[in-house]
Formats: sequence, structure tokens, C-alpha cells
Amino acid sequence: MHETYNPSIQVLDLDQTMVLSSLPSLLPSDKTSTVGIIGNSHSGILACMNLYTIATSSNSREKRDVRIINFQRREILFAEYREDGIVWDNSGLKGRTADWAKEHMVDHPSDKIQQIRFDKSSESEEEIYRKYLPECTHLICAIGYDPSPLPQITINNKKVEQEDLEFDMHTSGFTLAWEEGKKERVQGLYGTGIAFPEETEDPEGHMEAAVGFAKFMKFAERVKGEWGQVM
Repeated sequence: MHETYNPSIQVLDLDQTMVLSSLPSLLPSDKTSTVGIIGNSHSGILACMNLYTIATSSNSREKRDVRIINFQRREILFAEYREDGIVWDNSGLKGRTADWAKEHMVDHPSDKIQQIRFDKSSESEEEIYRKYLPECTHLICAIGYDPSPLPQITINNKKVEQEDLEFDMHTSGFTLAWEEGKKERVQGLYGTGIAFPEETEDPEGHMEAAVGFAKFMKFAERVKGEWGQVM
């Protein structure tokens, strides 16, 4: 996508931008960097926080002249702890990142961070990217990860294409669409983890993918009794 609007933009590895101590080495010390960040969930805001930290640092060795543009599809969400559970438990910000975002991006927006909300703009996403990405020297994509390809699966001596498998986020099983409009449960095939999370509902009725190692284990504990059964 970004190559269309700015073929010279340098894409930064998201994992590297999560480590504050290594971030200055990714940016030049002798000129201004304009860093576009796509996404405003936890990883996107953490990248904003780390960039802001080195842009305002008093340490000349780590300080960088950085301008930040955060592309957002929705407002910044914050986890809300209640007696009946946690609202926005998975997509809402928590801890130090939440505190920083409230201070510097919500309550007192910093002039070092330009926030662009797609849902508040009369322009399309394509128009916004076409307008702003040419200004960026660097880009961080904080919009999740693509799952690795599944191993080749064969059912009844017939190879199954990955796009024909549909994961059930409530049972951890899979269904297969052999023909248009016809689905059947795949026996003995299950998934858990970051590529196959459980779908949960928070106290306000928001449906989210339950992401986090403890949540993956909780999902597995709940459904593992089905794994050895013949359907």
C-alpha cells in the first residue's frame, strides 16, 4: 500500500519500535524524521509514546527530531475496570501506555503528534494516505499480524485450500466449505493462540478476540475436552 504513495518511505519493524533503548538507532540524528504510525491500539500508541520520549529527551545521544503522524480508524479506547468485568479488555489501553495516551493524546494533545481520524474526515482512507504518506520518511504498521500459512491439510485424500477453512472462535474447531453454501465440521482439527483466538463479549456487549497468553490458555482449557472426541 505505502509504495503507491511514497516508494522511498522506510518501513520500521514494529517489534523494534517497542524497545525504547533501540529506537534512536533506527532514526537519523542529523535531520528531522516524520514517522507515520498506522493503528491506535496498544502497539500503535506504544510506538507513539516511545517516539515522543526520544523527541523530548534531554539526553543528546538518544534525542531525535521526530514528527509523528498517527492514522486512526476510531477513537482511542481505554480498558475500564468494573465489578462485572473489564470493558474493552482486549482492544482498550491499559497501564502506563493508557496513562500516557490520556495525558498527551486525549486530555492535552501534543503538537508533536498529529492525529488523523479516518471516521472524522470527509476524505477517504486512500485520499488521506495519498495526502500524508509522501510527507513521511518512516512508517510503522501497528495493525496486527498475518497468520503464517497452515501446513498442507488433506481430508479423505483430497487437499484442502486454506481459504476454504473457517475457524470457529467459540469451539476452536474448523468448518470446511467443499461446495458453495455447504459446510461441514472438520474432525480432529483445532486451533488456539494468536492466530486462532476466542471471541468474547465484554460487559457492554462489545465482541472482541481474546488476545494474550493467559487468555489463549483459558480458551484451550475450556475446549480441550472436545479435542479427543470423534464428531
